Amino acid sequence: MASVPVPAPAETMQFLLGDEAPTLRTAVLEPPDTMTLTCARCEVTWRGRPAEPCWSCGAEGRQPSGTVLVAD
Repeated sequence: MASVPVPAPAETMQFLLGDEAPTLRTAVLEPPDTMTLTCARCEVTWRGRPAEPCWSCGAEGRQPSGTVLVAD
């Protein structure tokens, strides 16, 4: 009986077509004491720890007390 040739295992290849790009999904984990802070001097807002200095002017960051809605 004649031996039957066994095909070599095929390697799988992945190709990107056109403008496809691989996507990586990551989660940003913040420390538990991170909050929204505002600067009373230059009115910027950022995420950080309590009393963290403003990234723009260096003044002490404060947690906003709330949002005021003004009706016309």
